[in-house]
Amino acid sequence: MSLPARAAAIRGDDLQHAIGWYWACHMLRDPDIESVSVEDAGGGSYDDVVVRRRTEVSRYFQAKSSNYGAVLVDEKWLFTAGSSGGRSPLQHFYNTFKELREASESFEVELITTRPFDHEHPFLGKLRDAKHNKVVTGTIADAGPGSAVGKARDGWASHLGATVEELIDFLDTATWNHCHAEPQWLRDTKPLMELAGLLHDDQATRVGAQIVHDWVTNGRGAQDVNAVRAAVAEAKLLAVDGTLVLAVQGIDRDRYPVQPNVTLNFVDLYQGDTSFARKLLHDDADWDRVVLPAFDDAARELNAYRVRHVHILGSLRHPMWFAAGRALPQVKKWTLSADQVMGIWRTDVEPENPQVRELTDERLDQGTDVAVAIGLTADPTADVLAYIRDGGVPVSQLLVLGPEGDPSATAVPSDAWAMGWTRSARDRIRAAVAEAGAARVHMFMLCPSGVALMLGHQWNMLPPTTVYEYAGGTYAPTVTFDGA
Repeated sequence: MSLPARAAAIRGDDLQHAIGWYWACHMLRDPDIESVSVEDAGGGSYDDVVVRRRTEVSRYFQAKSSNYGAVLVDEKWLFTAGSSGGRSPLQHFYNTFKELREASESFEVELITTRPFDHEHPFLGKLRDAKHNKVVTGTIADAGPGSAVGKARDGWASHLGATVEELIDFLDTATWNHCHAEPQWLRDTKPLMELAGLLHDDQATRVGAQIVHDWVTNGRGAQDVNAVRAAVAEAKLLAVDGTLVLAVQGIDRDRYPVQPNVTLNFVDLYQGDTSFARKLLHDDADWDRVVLPAFDDAARELNAYRVRHVHILGSLRHPMWFAAGRALPQVKKWTLSADQVMGIWRTDVEPENPQVRELTDERLDQGTDVAVAIGLTADPTADVLAYIRDGGVPVSQLLVLGPEGDPSATAVPSDAWAMGWTRSARDRIRAAVAEAGAARVHMFMLCPSGVALMLGHQWNMLPPTTVYEYAGGTYAPTVTFDGA
């Protein structure tokens, strides 16, 4: 039984879409890739897939498939025009090479095909390096006209209307890749999809190829990383259903049960060799120089998926949990979740209405700022007061807020309680700031990490806020957030 000729065309489309999806998945993890385009208007005869890069070499692919392995890429095929008076495949390839060269692009062109190359041909077989899939050109210019290499050289140059130097320039840029078929390309996308935080089973790879198919049929043109992120979210390819994963390696490098969509690593910024010792940064300026810009960049990356639920993983100190919540604020419609001792806490839970009790409200008259301490797991009043008085922190008031009962390890029973309490606490802090006319808030936290996240998530309509860390038996300022 033989397959109809149309089958090869369909297989060619499938191969093209699989290669396009492979490079789209690469782009999700490679910031140097500017765009991936299928049926690219500027790709000439290498338009099937175009991978444009910012600093590295851009790559132009032409994909050719066939029904059976007996169909070769040989000189006859390369030299034969598809129609009377038309150009041959080799002439099309060479003309595209010249056009790209005239545009002064840094590029490579690649014929990528399931068809075997003629292993007897001097260029396609004997001089084609199987490691790099390029014709080794070192001996071509000096080959005698009667040698096999010399005859191929003169025949190709004559067919292309090119000088020997121009032919060699083309061969140095062109890649001739005998590749596997579409199913293997899709299998090769699986680890890339996993690294990008996507589902990566057989069905997911087929959905990915369909995304590329839709780009072609809808004339989408070049797709950047944000377009791909939006497409995978819309196609429900996120590894955690409807949820993005942000991993923050704060005081330790953890392993995660799922591959994050975005990972931030701040471990080396901290003093100390263990997670227990890592409390303060080597250089406080890195909060503004490195940490906060990294959170802002992460928020922009996550925003491109057009999914609003982010699960945050990692070992973090309270100031960094607060920073994570502030970078993905409730006012921008983000929903956050995080693992806590008693389960997963979410910020979109229906909040309870617990009472916020003032454990301390002490006037200090050392300045005009307001100091606020969160005392849910214990009462930090004595330590905070000592720090403020000894350090001359310019505050007029210390307000310590706690639960209805005594602070304890079990004082925060759930995320619903925590969301209600943090909302009420924020409102109480707003009132204290307004009453004092304070230009700054000094924040101290003794509470579950989820409360720090929720406070940052809801922190708005307040002046600049400095968050403190407890280290070495006293407090130290860490990061200051702009007013909002």
